[in-house]
Amino acid sequence: MKQDQSELLIETAKVVEVTEHGAVVECISRSACSACSKAEDCGNSSLAKAFPSRVHRFEVATPLKVAPGEQVELGLPAKQLVRHALLVYLLPLVCLVLGSACGALLGATNGSSEGLSIAGAGIGLALGFVLSRRLSRQQSGNHAKPSIVGVHQGRDKA
Repeated sequence: MKQDQSELLIETAKVVEVTEHGAVVECISRSACSACSKAEDCGNSSLAKAFPSRVHRFEVATPLKVAPGEQVELGLPAKQLVRHALLVYLLPLVCLVLGSACGALLGATNGSSEGLSIAGAGIGLALGFVLSRRLSRQQSGNHAKPSIVGVHQGRDKA
């Protein structure tokens, strides 16, 4: 099924190697603060500068002809990103709240609801992380992987 370009999140990457299955590409994650006009006066920008940019290298399957050094556009389905973000962030939070509520209900019968509520929250959070990890691994099929959707003309000068 062909993905509509408007439903994709696009990121530029550099091809570092061509393999029989596709291409190995490199993306550099940068803080959004560098694009802001107030970056010089912002505390968040100063904090972002303190941490180095991270280079992400991974293999992407592609039917397109690419060569090392070329800039390509990677597309990732926006719905998949939102689904994974909810799974990673929301599921542990919901489990924390449910664990805390269960602990409070259990503790209400014997008068020590605060301690059991805290313990329930910790157990719920741990369970949420385990569930999140397991479910995200199950959903990480080909549909969640980026694909090369375009090639920039010319090579990178760097």
